[in-house]
Amino acid sequence: MRENKMAFDLIIAQEQNSDAEQYRKNQMNEKQKNNELKKTKAELLLKELKERETNRRDEDVALFESDKMELQKITDEIEEYQKNIKAEARTAREKLQKVIADNQESTSRYNEIRRVEEQEEAMMTAIVAETKRTLAGMRRLKEIELMKAKQLALEAMRTKVAVWPKKESGWTETDMQNAVETKEKRYQDGLAEKKEWAKKRTDYMDDGKRLWVKETARQQRQLAQDHELEAKRLEREKRLLIEFAKLREKTQIETINQIRSQLDQQCNDKTAAVLADRQTDINHHKMIEQLWFEEDKEFVTYARNIIEKKKLDGNPIKPLLKTVNDYLKKNNLYIDQVNKVSKKQPKGSIYTSRIIQHTD
Repeated sequence: MRENKMAFDLIIAQEQNSDAEQYRKNQMNEKQKNNELKKTKAELLLKELKERETNRRDEDVALFESDKMELQKITDEIEEYQKNIKAEARTAREKLQKVIADNQESTSRYNEIRRVEEQEEAMMTAIVAETKRTLAGMRRLKEIELMKAKQLALEAMRTKVAVWPKKESGWTETDMQNAVETKEKRYQDGLAEKKEWAKKRTDYMDDGKRLWVKETARQQRQLAQDHELEAKRLEREKRLLIEFAKLREKTQIETINQIRSQLDQQCNDKTAAVLADRQTDINHHKMIEQLWFEEDKEFVTYARNIIEKKKLDGNPIKPLLKTVNDYLKKNNLYIDQVNKVSKKQPKGSIYTSRIIQHTD
């Protein structure tokens, strides 16, 4: 009986070993098929990712070239705008220099006119003073000469009267006095006439001087008005130049802000496109992981059915359990309390350029 039992146990052990060997072979074949399937899927996925990467690289290159051309265009526009601004600034500077030169020339001309007028006025004053002194001296000399002539005439008259024949009644002192008075009257009349002519000449010179002073004052007023108008014109041109500089600065700031806004918008659009592509890759990877997880659940279900069958047949199931546990551990799976296959939660996430990979 013992030998029969040992033989029976040996047969059972051989059958179990044969079943385990067959199970291992089936497991290896299934694993090989799964590996080949996963390899094929991975190759397809890798090929698709490479194609998408190539397309995206081509799109990035095209976008880069387009952005480069756009930036070059903007740079050319900025350079052209700067050239125009420099030309306008140079024109404005030349105009301002011309205005300053004209102002300096006008000021110099005005100062020269003032200097000439002052010289003429000083010369006229000196001439008038010298003329007055000369006339006063001549008047004194003339009066002295007249007094001498009067004395000589009086002496000559007395001499003539002394040698004249006497009238019948005789020359009285009254006759002599009358003759002297007559002579004096003629002299005084001539002197009055000369004074009248001298007065007329003085009045004529005074009128000329007043006219000259009036004309000088008119010219000075005209020069002052011209100077005031020139100052107003310079002030107006200065204000226009300041307004032009402010407007040019405002235009430059607006252009720079517009270019900056365009570049920011392009960067935001590119960032949004990259994020959208990354999210698409993540969703695709999640779909592949879900397919793998479904296959893992199917395999675990199949293995559990085999284990239950072997358990009912009384065959050993430790090798099968060990194989299933190794498979679960290798593929990051576990069986919860309700005998449901679940995936372990990763401790963290590793972000690559395209796909998020989870690690324990």
